[in-house]
Amino acid sequence: MDWTKFGPRPRHKYTAAELRALYQACRTPEMRAALWEINRLHAIVKKADHLCRALTGIDGEQTDLILISLMNTLKDEPCIHEDPARSITDAMEYERTQKGTHR
Repeated sequence: MDWTKFGPRPRHKYTAAELRALYQACRTPEMRAALWEINRLHAIVKKADHLCRALTGIDGEQTDLILISLMNTLKDEPCIHEDPARSITDAMEYERTQKGTHR
């Protein structure tokens, strides 16, 4: 049995160049808004990366500053406060399966 069929499927991780190409191919206000959100989330990922690097070798004071910065960024994140049962990926997966059943 192929167990890779179960659970979340690996998704493509887009580079900045690929995201720019998406916008060039679909210049809509909705795509622009989505890409601004992706850009904002990239900033959080970069802060988390800085923290990981700090925890593996930089002095304690700098680690504390990075941790405080990351915590301040995360405190207002909508996904931290939303109901996990209403995730966007669940909604997209449901929509995909519904389209498949109506064919």
